[in-house]
Amino acid sequence: MAKIILSGLVSDLRGKLGGAVAQVSPGGLVLRVPSARKTSRTPYQSRAGEILALSVADWQALDTEARTLWASIARAYSPDAAGVGLAVAKGRSDFIRWRSAFYETGAPLVSVLPASFPFDSLGLAAAVLTDPDPADGLLALALSAEPREVMLWARPAPYYPYLSGRGPWTRFFRSSAFPALVWTPGEYWSAALPRAAFDPLLPRPVPSYWEMRATVVTVAGTVARSDTGAAAVLA
Repeated sequence: MAKIILSGLVSDLRGKLGGAVAQVSPGGLVLRVPSARKTSRTPYQSRAGEILALSVADWQALDTEARTLWASIARAYSPDAAGVGLAVAKGRSDFIRWRSAFYETGAPLVSVLPASFPFDSLGLAAAVLTDPDPADGLLALALSAEPREVMLWARPAPYYPYLSGRGPWTRFFRSSAFPALVWTPGEYWSAALPRAAFDPLLPRPVPSYWEMRATVVTVAGTVARSDTGAAAVLA
């Protein structure tokens, strides 16, 4: 807000001019100009907002049968969603969380009606590059089904194993970018990560540690997320 002192050239000023509004107040003539808003959202936050909007729109496009199925899933796996209204609300929340993983990873969506419980647990997400020169790294995921698409983000953790929980995330791996990647079943699903998968984390002092989060869509159509993983580049 600006206060204007009139002169002989301008004796009065009222109304709107562009984005400014001039008006008379007890203290004199006042010119009100709205401040320009500056966005502080990171690209990651902007993309997350877009994914949320798309997922909500997909829920709104579902028919009654599909919404009823999601409500029944919520009622079966969430004791606190026993009531009809709560079941529908929880089903909506579950659908959005499930659908957003497909947008996030770019994995193809076969059906909006899952054949079973749509979520998988991701007990461990660990990525290690033992030698930053020619050797491959290792990625291990505790999943009950084979991964279809995996995306990994990391941010520096200089005081590892203590994680600050602050700082922007860097997406450093997307499995579809490496079509030759082979998943090996076992206690954990594991794969050898090409050296190039770690490029966004390098060059960094060796050893370097990173807090890691993962989003996974499995071949079975379930999704899993973990925010408790660790990435390391070791000599």
